[in-house]
Amino acid sequence: MQPDLQPHGPGREKGGANAHPRLPPPVTAPSVGRPALVLPHKTANVRDPYCIGKKLGQGQFGTTYLCVGKADGGEYACKSIPKRKLLCREDYEDVWREIQIMHHLSEH
Repeated sequence: MQPDLQPHGPGREKGGANAHPRLPPPVTAPSVGRPALVLPHKTANVRDPYCIGKKLGQGQFGTTYLCVGKADGGEYACKSIPKRKLLCREDYEDVWREIQIMHHLSEH
């Protein structure tokens, strides 16, 4: 899964960079019975604006890496979650919840 790098755009409430994302339920793939989409819109390739660095940690779903902004040299954390690890709707909902928490924390 690639992170959403845009502060505004599809899937966002009006209100600026600190607006919470609208997170509709994942679309279910009829033939598989699992959600087919993780995010409600296409995201940018994280490797375009960032250099992916060393592994910082690993959790239940994914791995967190150090990323350095190519434009500003700022250090960020980027969590990569393989879609194949999301086995049921509850897994997708857990990822949505984590995205909401990260957006809330970024406001502070």
